[in-house]
Amino acid sequence: MTLPIATSDDLLSTMRVCGFGLTEMADRLCVNPSTITNWRANRTELPRYLALALMEVLAERRRELDQFIGDEIEPFVAYERCGGALTYRAV
Repeated sequence: MTLPIATSDDLLSTMRVCGFGLTEMADRLCVNPSTITNWRANRTELPRYLALALMEVLAERRRELDQFIGDEIEPFVAYERCGGALTYRAV
């Protein structure tokens, strides 16, 4: 099994979709905020597991919204593989 590959654009898209700032996203991924800054600027290599971590962040955010609304909501993000990279789009 091959892991999906995440890019710095995937990281930024996840932050936008979830409405997270740099600090909150760093807390969710259990890294230092400067690490996210370096990933976004392509100063350091992205970890291989980042795509899976981003999918988990999106799933957790959806669970939070489901609890807040108290109702089932439609998925607000669709995942697509495009050229080997993981892409997101709002639904």
